[in-house]
Amino acid sequence: EVYLEWVDMRIRHGVKSNKTIQEDLTLLKNVFKNEPIAQMQIADIKKRDIKYMFERWTGPGLITRKPFVNRKSALNGVFIYAAENEYIPLNFIASIGTTELKFKEPRHINKAFHLEDRDALLKHLKSIKQDGYTLAIKSERSSTFRVGELRAIRYEDIRGNILTIKHQLVEESVYSIDTKKMKVTKAPRHINEKLPK
Repeated sequence: EVYLEWVDMRIRHGVKSNKTIQEDLTLLKNVFKNEPIAQMQIADIKKRDIKYMFERWTGPGLITRKPFVNRKSALNGVFIYAAENEYIPLNFIASIGTTELKFKEPRHINKAFHLEDRDALLKHLKSIKQDGYTLAIKSERSSTFRVGELRAIRYEDIRGNILTIKHQLVEESVYSIDTKKMKVTKAPRHINEKLPK
């Protein structure tokens, strides 16, 4: 319940992007809901309960440090919220030691698009009918633009041979939470215009 209150507060105050809210809700559904602490009153949760949970998550190297930090950060946010609203006297999450936990080594995969692959793709795109999609892919493969920035290009963004990226289009869902019924509602995805990164 407190977790959903925390997410609701973040939505109401516009603290985080919809993508972050979706990640928070996914953590609740896929991680925290299955833990013993989900059935406890927050005031009854002790440091040892959290420590045991951390040890279960990591085990002999079950997850990498990144998902662990994401989970711990969300939990820290919930406990900060709970302390600020006087559900608990203080937030102890940050004081729990994690140095002895064993993490899985991340797989370091080079996700870069190799030059040979890029050249082959560009060659193929030249051989087919040119439309907005082929031009967008060619522009993306020949630049450092993000897809949302390409989607947002307007004629007025071009002055001679200079293109200025002024905005991006991002597809998002909007969430609302009914804390009384403990229900999350997700509106259909829509496109928002935002400043570029």
